[in-house]
Amino acid sequence: MRLPSAGGVSPRVAPALAAALAVALLLAGCSAPAQPDRKLRGKHPTQSAGTPEPSLNVGDCLVAAGVDAETRQRVVPCSEPHDVEAFASIDLDEGELPGDDALWAVAEVHCGPQFELFIGMPYTQSSMDWFFRAPDEAAWHAGARRLVCVVYDPAGRVTGSLVGAAR
Repeated sequence: MRLPSAGGVSPRVAPALAAALAVALLLAGCSAPAQPDRKLRGKHPTQSAGTPEPSLNVGDCLVAAGVDAETRQRVVPCSEPHDVEAFASIDLDEGELPGDDALWAVAEVHCGPQFELFIGMPYTQSSMDWFFRAPDEAAWHAGARRLVCVVYDPAGRVTGSLVGAAR
């Protein structure tokens, strides 16, 4: 299942993340599209377009091996260094695949409150950030319906679960 195609990053880190991604892509010999808003449309640093991705469940931690087209992602024990941790999920309604704005609306209603419960402090006071992963069109047609909320530290990889991190 390819989860993050409609995901993005929160508004708090989008400009810095877009700049870092642009530099990484330029160094890799690629060009980066302009990123005018918080919705980086699947360009979070733990994902590359066209990369096979594992299915995430709440409590899973994920690490990416790089930022080029050969990036491979894998679920690892949270006791190992990792990029993101799944902290909540919701099954989306049947029907057509929701658009990016509709997915963001669901994520903000569901992931936002769950972030505070998971981290142990309000999002506005936390140094942690979140985004979501959702099925792309192919996965949707194959029956995938889960939107997964993931937390990460904008400062880099973490070791250990972020449950109750209160930071």
